[in-house]
Amino acid sequence: FHRLTFAADLGLRADDPADRIRGAWASATDALVDAGLAIERSNTDAEIASGGTPFAPEASAELRRLAMMSSSATFGMPRHPDLLADESASCLGSIEQAVLAVRTRWQRLRWRLSLRSLRRATRSPVTE
Repeated sequence: FHRLTFAADLGLRADDPADRIRGAWASATDALVDAGLAIERSNTDAEIASGGTPFAPEASAELRRLAMMSSSATFGMPRHPDLLADESASCLGSIEQAVLAVRTRWQRLRWRLSLRSLRRATRSPVTE
């Protein structure tokens, strides 16, 4: 079950692999925000991944990996971008499952229905 905003959904379905990687990272940060993470506009992808670890402890490696792939797709020219785009989708799934794993049934429902990632005051500054 993926929790997608319309913009992130477009990013995950984009033709450009770099856009799919950034879309996966945007979806991951939305999931973390809905879980309770506050992201400052000045946070780097690596800082967001570190801050997100308590919200998805079983996916700390995937968080760091997806953050690195997003930075690479944004600021560099990654090798084998199609493979990285596929890996980014896998990382996103692991992150979402890890967020669910540390929550009670009620908390999982609230997380899935959360609007924190859509509110201006609390939404993630990460865009795909």
